[in-house]
Order: sequence, then C-alpha cells, then structure tokens
Amino acid sequence: MDDREKNRALRAKTLKKFLEITDKTHANQTLWEIVTAQKKNKRIEPLSAGDELVLVGNIGYAATVYLAKYKKEELETRIHPRVVSRGLKMEAKPLPKHLEIAAIYEVTEGGLNKSLNELAKDYQKGFWIDARRVMIRQETVEFCEFYDLHPWDLLSKDCYLLVTKRAMKVVDACKKAGLICNKIGHLTPDNKKVICRAGEESLLNRARPDALLTVLKKDFE
Repeated sequence: MDDREKNRALRAKTLKKFLEITDKTHANQTLWEIVTAQKKNKRIEPLSAGDELVLVGNIGYAATVYLAKYKKEELETRIHPRVVSRGLKMEAKPLPKHLEIAAIYEVTEGGLNKSLNELAKDYQKGFWIDARRVMIRQETVEFCEFYDLHPWDLLSKDCYLLVTKRAMKVVDACKKAGLICNKIGHLTPDNKKVICRAGEESLLNRARPDALLTVLKKDFE
C-alpha cells in the first residue's frame, strides 16, 4: 500500500469513527437545506466587499471529541484527566430557523482554514479576520499543544461560517438560541486573505489535509 492509499484508508477510518461518536448531534434542518443548496449552487446571493463574516460554534470540536475518546490514555500522560473528559462534551443545539445570510459554509474536514479558502475561491473575494474572535474550547487548545497541531486545520462539527450584511442581527439570533457565535471579520475588495493576530497581520495558509490525520497516521504503520 503506497502513501496515497494509506492516507485514503486513514481518512475513511477516521471519519467512520467520528460519525460513530457524533451521530446523535445534528444541525437545524433548515440550515442543512441551505448547505445542500449551496453545494449545488455556490452563489446563494451576490457578495460584496464589506459583507460580514460570522462564525457559529467552536472550531476543532469534532477532532477534540475524537481525541478525547480514542487517545484518552495518551493525552492523560500530560493533561489532567478532568480536562480530557471535558473533551467528550457534546454541545450541538438547533440553529435558528430564519437567518439573514448570503452564504454559508459548513466547517468540517480541514477545519476553518479550508472553509475560508473555499469562500475566497468560490466568490473571488478577500477577507480580513480577527483571530481573537474565533471561538475554540480550552480542551482543543491543550490537545493541539500536546500534538503540535494548528486548530484552524482541525475537523469540526456543528460549526458554520456565515456571510451576512447584518452580522449583529445574526449573532443576536444565534445567541438567543443558546449558540456560541461571533462576528469574526469582513470581506474585502481585493483577493488578500488576511488574518490579524495580536495586532499583526499575515496571510491565511493554503488549505491543508486535516490535522487530525497526522495524529492517527501511526495507527496505520
């Protein structure tokens, strides 16, 4: 089996296990319909510079649950068992039925990094993102430090990147529904994919294979 076949087999096994432990959670059906429609036709509405970006849910949630379940003993060699156990917490809640959005991306395999790159490619737009406003659980941070992973490249679930002209209205609706939600940035007139961290700006990395796969490669060696 060559490296490409190994990676395909690893990805298939990882996603199968992921579904086994997360199939009890689900997004609101209305939003799933929007996601399905967008996959068939990327442009739900024309986007323009100044449109706002909203993130719903913590990034890397699915990978966090996966690692807490299947890498528990390994993680507990350096991380307190209580923290590892918190990583198993499911947090999915229904999304509001009506949100004023122009586009939606489901953040799944490849994480937020992949979704942002897809947005830029699909609409030929740049963006400016405030990294401090991207939500992430403390367990995810500690698991990423343990395995030297970038959380923006991690498998997620029940996490959405929304484009809207009315960010505050969308954020308020999501928060009233008990969801974690933030405006994280806006579209720009150029094609630059800018991430601002602690006042310093840099360009977003190209989409990469899901970071979770690097942890699990040794299971196939």
